[in-house]
Amino acid sequence: MLSNYNFDEFEYGTAEEKPILADFVPYSTVIWVADDYTTVFASQHIDDFKTYLDLGGNMLFAGWKLINNLLYSNAYPYDFDDTSFIYNYLKISHADLSGFTDKLSGEIGQNGYPDVSVDTLKIPIATWGNTLRYIESITPVTGAEIIYTIDMENNTSAFEGEICGIRYLGNDYNMVYLGFPLYFMEEDNIKILIDSVMNDFGEEQGIKDIFNKKLLPKETGFLNAIPNPLSNKTSIVFKLKEKSKVNIDIFNISGQLVKQLINDTYESGVYKVSWDRKDIRGLSVPEGIYFCRLSTDKISILKKIIVID
Repeated sequence: MLSNYNFDEFEYGTAEEKPILADFVPYSTVIWVADDYTTVFASQHIDDFKTYLDLGGNMLFAGWKLINNLLYSNAYPYDFDDTSFIYNYLKISHADLSGFTDKLSGEIGQNGYPDVSVDTLKIPIATWGNTLRYIESITPVTGAEIIYTIDMENNTSAFEGEICGIRYLGNDYNMVYLGFPLYFMEEDNIKILIDSVMNDFGEEQGIKDIFNKKLLPKETGFLNAIPNPLSNKTSIVFKLKEKSKVNIDIFNISGQLVKQLINDTYESGVYKVSWDRKDIRGLSVPEGIYFCRLSTDKISILKKIIVID
């Protein structure tokens, strides 16, 4: 479903495979998919999700009983207030779960998202026929937009037409939440869905980042800008495998130095520095294409940054 994009895939099925925040921050977008009916790993990463989104990252959450997964619980329905991660970050105030007699045939797309149908060849339990069970309905908070509603085979279901997918596109971060498992849907539908998400997140198709993906071994370092494009400020996140003398500089498309952000020595680890769109004179740069370069004695990484008004 991500064949049009440059991506890394991580399998997380055991405690030994558990990711940490440092695994998230090099990426402008993180997709968290939990299509296993009994998976509960997400509950261990709430603080990681918060920090990543606070940095301005993009996240897609999708899965089966995902609220249970996040809460390490099994007590639908749920109500959330502004003390909850699910309310504040996922923009959900209420969640419920359809039952055994509610037969999902697909999801109806809104706001530019495609309709999605259940793949009848992937139904995990024969007695379910050509439909799925146990799909989340959610109530969005102000600021979130509906992108999917439930389409039941039995239209008399109380869950028919209920919301099951939302997006939040903010100045602080972008997020899409889908209360249904992607694996069990028609693959062609999901590819179009993913393209819609990536378009909302500002990700480009078919771009080969020759600096980060082709020439540079991943384990030596990483550089990213979140958000990108930016209008006011972006966080430059970089990762070092070993202690290094680091320079981070911003250049314009003509190769002229705009501003030096870092000239110092750092231990191995993950770091963040902000660029406020200002040049060396303290003036805001015009919209256009810029480049952020991380350089040490051993590596040089370039990241394209787009500035918009």
